[in-house]
Amino acid sequence: MRAPLDQDEHSLYLDMSTKGSRLTEVPGELRTPERCLAAVSRWGGALCYVPEDLRSPEICLAAVSNYYAALRYVPLKLRTPEICSLAVKKSEWALQHVPVSRFVSRAHQENTSDEIRT
Repeated sequence: MRAPLDQDEHSLYLDMSTKGSRLTEVPGELRTPERCLAAVSRWGGALCYVPEDLRSPEICLAAVSNYYAALRYVPLKLRTPEICSLAVKKSEWALQHVPVSRFVSRAHQENTSDEIRT
């Protein structure tokens, strides 16, 4: 179990919940999932400072929810239809970060199966 936050850590954590860019000031070993979530919930662009191994579906969804361009920092395996749709609804510019081949092949498979049934 982690020790309680000291005064400096506590104030930095509170600052991240109001200004996500403060994540850049947190040493790598102190970037916990909770701190990263607090940062990206405030500013989605902070996702680029979240270590790859901490980029969970929850953190990525929170980032894209408030900043469509954070989609570029979402690992490909986590770019689900839900996250991609959310980003594209906010701005068509997010389309450049949508893995089209994954969605086009799914749509093609669905259309092909519809044709076979008719």
